Amino acid sequence: MVEITRRQLMGRTAAAALACALPSFLAAQQRNRASGVRMTRIETFRIRIPPDEGTSPDPFRIYSYQVNRVHTDAGIVGTSFVRVDANLVERWAKPALEGEDLFAVDRHLRRLQMQRGESGVQGWSGIEHAMWDAIGRAADLPVARLLGGYRDRLKVYRTCVFPGKPDQSDVPFETQAEYAVRLKEAGYGAMKVRAWRPRPMDDVEMLGVARRAVGDDFEIMFDRTAVRPGWVWDYDTALRVARGMERYNARWLEEPFDGHDLEGPARLAAEVDIPITGGELGKSIHQFLAFLTHRTYDVLQPDTRICGGILNARKISVLAEV
Repeated sequence: MVEITRRQLMGRTAAAALACALPSFLAAQQRNRASGVRMTRIETFRIRIPPDEGTSPDPFRIYSYQVNRVHTDAGIVGTSFVRVDANLVERWAKPALEGEDLFAVDRHLRRLQMQRGESGVQGWSGIEHAMWDAIGRAADLPVARLLGGYRDRLKVYRTCVFPGKPDQSDVPFETQAEYAVRLKEAGYGAMKVRAWRPRPMDDVEMLGVARRAVGDDFEIMFDRTAVRPGWVWDYDTALRVARGMERYNARWLEEPFDGHDLEGPARLAAEVDIPITGGELGKSIHQFLAFLTHRTYDVLQPDTRICGGILNARKISVLAEV
């Protein structure tokens, strides 16, 4: 077996990520060179959508959104709706990006890493998303095609947080089961719910009720969300819950331990048959490299708002294939 250093692996990963975007990205770059598309103005602002007239605000709806826009000298405007630190925009994004090549995303990313470290990379995702939107419009291609275009269709699922307590302990099992049936009838093939209940096996019991109601041809996933419930399962609890979920064919169990625990999820994955997934809160390529080195999760789930943007997520996907 050939051994390589971490630096060599990261270098090869970056090269592979760019290679995967050919030929679409190169063709778009040729058009970019011909037209000289450069960013001229970057702006960020908030909008508020009022509730329907005569109604009270719904606590489970979002009424305020951040909008990020990247303007170019070609008249193309890229837009995103990912929250970004306004100070970062004013102090870094505008001075560093205005007047620069729209297509040089990786160069801008590396420059940001050198100037601000990984925390800065995490904070620029909203601007990077808007840049990709502008790139797609300039190339007249979906961004997925520019990044390699492996699929043209994706399965979707509905993440369901029910009104009531955040841990869902006051939500009847039958309410969640009935909603699964409604989703299936509406054409969905899967839903994800929280595994936050104070008595962890209650979530297993809920899964049994939902499975009997919706049948075996509908996928149900559980998100423990690491430390967000306010307390972390011990290993025995996680094993008991995962084995219970196996009986009712759960699709996966997400982040059952602290997000920095590299060994616990790997140990659990080796003992159960349902996938153990995670990585939503991963903030850098280096953190995902650690997940892969320790075989922490069966499936990695980078969030492009948190991991540094769309290009970083593409690099992480290449790492996962190595």
